[in-house]
Amino acid sequence: MNLSKYLVLGLVLAITIFTVWGDSFLKKAGNYIHFFLNRDFFIGFAIYASTAFLWVFVYKYAKFSISGAVYSILSLIAFVILGVGMFGEKLSGIEVIGLGMGVGSLIILSKFI
Repeated sequence: MNLSKYLVLGLVLAITIFTVWGDSFLKKAGNYIHFFLNRDFFIGFAIYASTAFLWVFVYKYAKFSISGAVYSILSLIAFVILGVGMFGEKLSGIEVIGLGMGVGSLIILSKFI
């Protein structure tokens, strides 16, 4: 791997943040009667689509399987933070335990990126 693993992890984290940010606009777009014809949908779509450019760099320098798994776990954590913080969702005890297991797997997988 030519790039530092920390740079790759940073890119995956940036992709995660942008994707979840775009998804928050898509969630708000669902509140409209015409959920494909509103400002929130187009903003979310543009943000979401822009992450493809970053993925090209990640896939060039990191394992596809591991980078995808790290992205999935980071997304899980980011979606929970957004759901609880922005949308007022509540977590059960078992969901908190599952989130902790996700963090543990992220720590292990980041050793192999």
